[in-house]
Amino acid sequence: MNQVTAVEVLTPTDRYTVSGSGYGLEGKVHHAAGSSDSIEQAVLPYLVASDAVLVDGKVVGDPTEGALVVLCHKAGLDIDATRERLPRMATLPFDPTYKLMATFNAASDAAGRPVVRCFVKGAAPAVAARAATALSDGASFPWDAGLRRRAQVHEDRMARQGKRVMAAAVRDLDPERFDPAGDLLGYVTELQMTSLVGMVDPPRAQSRAAVAAAQAARIRVRMVTGDEDTTGAAIAEQLGIEGDAVLGADFAALSEPERLAAIEHIGVLGRVAPNTRCCSRTP
Repeated sequence: MNQVTAVEVLTPTDRYTVSGSGYGLEGKVHHAAGSSDSIEQAVLPYLVASDAVLVDGKVVGDPTEGALVVLCHKAGLDIDATRERLPRMATLPFDPTYKLMATFNAASDAAGRPVVRCFVKGAAPAVAARAATALSDGASFPWDAGLRRRAQVHEDRMARQGKRVMAAAVRDLDPERFDPAGDLLGYVTELQMTSLVGMVDPPRAQSRAAVAAAQAARIRVRMVTGDEDTTGAAIAEQLGIEGDAVLGADFAALSEPERLAAIEHIGVLGRVAPNTRCCSRTP
């Protein structure tokens, strides 16, 4: 429906649910009693590392970024004032090869010293792979096997529910050593994870009927998506698309005879970038 909605936030120590749907600003962030975690710091990178804006209560920009800005609004963040307080110095745009976006903003650390704060948001596996620590309620924890395992369990759960999973992280850099015209991706290492977000984008009401009509006409329907293969499989099940879900890169790595043999059993190709070579033609 192209109406992405953030419905769940997972921090290293807590879990929140989010009410509301689409880009409507109505809704709240809910958590269990006794929680001491700060939702603001958990979701801040989704607001800062974003180009989407709210104009007269409507989202202008990328649908996923818009949903994350709406999430931050529901969490109580003042969108414009927060961005003004953290002036942007450089931007690493999203790219399907590294699956994240980063901005570099003027900020101050806990001691009041000036820093360049790197805010990162992107596909959960891509961000987690660059993390070294995790932030929760102002405290830093090693991004160890236990936290990675907990994050992976929730990632898998959300993907099976058809949710797209995003992650956020931060890193402070020395202003004297930061080069805004240099290799920005090179700075996106040793990150501090702040949260995972589960998002839904439900199929259009007429999609299942369209798939059924195509199948009745003996047309085989398959899905090619940039989402994880697990997420794609969950959506495909809702639409009645049959077949296995595999990664586009794995399918592309097969030889031509192997692809021809495998395609009959495949219904979903996941994590496919626009330039992914999934098949070839023999003259």
